Amino acid sequence: MAITIAKIEWTRLMGRRPRLAGCNARLGVHGKDLFCSLARLTASDGMQGTGWSGVAETDALSLLGQEIPSDLRSGVPQELRSIEYPLLGLAARRAGQPVYAWVARHPVRCIDDLHLEYACRGLTGKW
Repeated sequence: MAITIAKIEWTRLMGRRPRLAGCNARLGVHGKDLFCSLARLTASDGMQGTGWSGVAETDALSLLGQEIPSDLRSGVPQELRSIEYPLLGLAARRAGQPVYAWVARHPVRCIDDLHLEYACRGLTGKW
């Protein structure tokens, strides 16, 4: 029997940095306040996964009842990317591992924040 998304809950946490955070290449001064949006996904079998997610309420409602892939080692399907981190948390929990250990053993899509022409070189400039 397929396991589906039974419930998605989310919250937005607010924190305060010890000092003012400056600019980066695309945003102005970040300020002292910071926000983190977290989602908790509950599967139809009762297992849960938690992680960062910017999923909007309307999008979350449309995901209810969707099948959760049994194997996420090749990545999270495009239609579920808004809850990618909670899904990876769920996969790690099913495997009985912390998320960092599960992700280290299974290549997953990474956020490329640098947009380098030769991303495989990273910051070192080496292959």
